[in-house]
Amino acid sequence: SPGVTDDHLHLKAIDLGPTNLSANEVLMMVMSMHSAWQAREYDIINKNCCHFADAFLKRLGKAGAPAWLLRSSSAGAKLQGAMPRMSSAVIKRCFGDVDNL
Repeated sequence: SPGVTDDHLHLKAIDLGPTNLSANEVLMMVMSMHSAWQAREYDIINKNCCHFADAFLKRLGKAGAPAWLLRSSSAGAKLQGAMPRMSSAVIKRCFGDVDNL
């Protein structure tokens, strides 16, 4: 059944209404997305299942995934971008100017 798995917790299903595409067109669309969504390229922050859902919905002609669905990934990406600066600041504070060692 959709939304039922032992591996993941599903918060809720969201009715997004119908699409103008036939079932075959949806299948062809998913197949065309295959090369851009390889398992080896999965990234918990930048390219995860929520990002796939967003891209899929947009290809269906919808507005995309709800903002709340992508919010934690967006926050993680911002934090990830700040980490090098934060790490550098912590190192300088703790150890001084390590560039001149």
